Amino acid sequence: LHDALPMIGRASCRERVLLDQMSSIVKMIQDELIANSEVGYRDFVIKLTPTVDPSMVLGVRVPYLNKLAKRVSAESNIMEFLESVPHKYHEENLLEAILISNLKDVLLIRRLLELFLPHVDNWAVCDSLRPKAFLKNPDIALNLALKYIESKEAFTIRFAIETLMLYFLVENYDVRYVRIVSNIRHDDYYVRMMVAWYFSTALYERYSDAIKVIESQSLEPWVHNKAIQKAIESRVILPERKEYLRSLRLKIK
Repeated sequence: LHDALPMIGRASCRERVLLDQMSSIVKMIQDELIANSEVGYRDFVIKLTPTVDPSMVLGVRVPYLNKLAKRVSAESNIMEFLESVPHKYHEENLLEAILISNLKDVLLIRRLLELFLPHVDNWAVCDSLRPKAFLKNPDIALNLALKYIESKEAFTIRFAIETLMLYFLVENYDVRYVRIVSNIRHDDYYVRMMVAWYFSTALYERYSDAIKVIESQSLEPWVHNKAIQKAIESRVILPERKEYLRSLRLKIK
C-alpha cells in the first residue's frame, strides 16, 4: 500500500506540523480510512471517478464508510470534521456526504451543504448526498434545489436535479419542475446524464407530462436519446411505452 500511495505515511516536515495541528477527529478518521484502504479497489475507484485527482483516492469500500459514519456520528466533536472542508481524501468526502444525509436537523444540513457543495467534484459523492430530512421538510429542499439549479458548478447543478427527482416526482409534484429540468442546457457530461436520468424516471412516475417533453423534442438531442435509452432499459416501464419511445429516438449527425 505504501508503494501505491507514496504520499501516505511519508509526509514532509511541513505536512507533519499540519498533521499535529489537525483536529483529533479529522486525524482519527483519516487514520481509519488509510487502515481500511485497498490498492486494488483504489484502482477501480480511480477508473470509476475520472474527475477525482487519483492522489486523493485511498480505496475504501462503501459498506465500511457506512459503518464508520454510524460510529463517528455520535462523537461530540463530529462537527469539526463536517466543517473541515475541503477534505484531503475522496473517501472523506464520501463520508461527509453520508453523514450529512443522515442528519435530522434540516437547517444544519442546509448550512453544511453551503460549505460542502462547492468542493464536490465527482458523481459518487454528489449522488451520495440524499438527506433523509428532506422528506419531512420539502419546502426547504425545494428552495435549495431551485437555488442550486442556477449554480455555475456542475455537481451543484447535478445535486439540484437529483433532489427534484428524488423528492418531487412522486410526493410534492408540480409539472413546472419537469419544465425547469427540461430547460437545462449544460456542456458537462454529468449534468447532462442527470437530466437524462431525471426524465427516464419521470417517464415512469409522471408519464403524461414527461412524454410531452420527449414528443416536443425539448431536450438536447443527446440528452433526449439518453433519456429514452435509460427508460427502455428500465424494468418498470410498460413494454408498449418502451416500443413507442423507440420510435421517438432522434438521429444525431
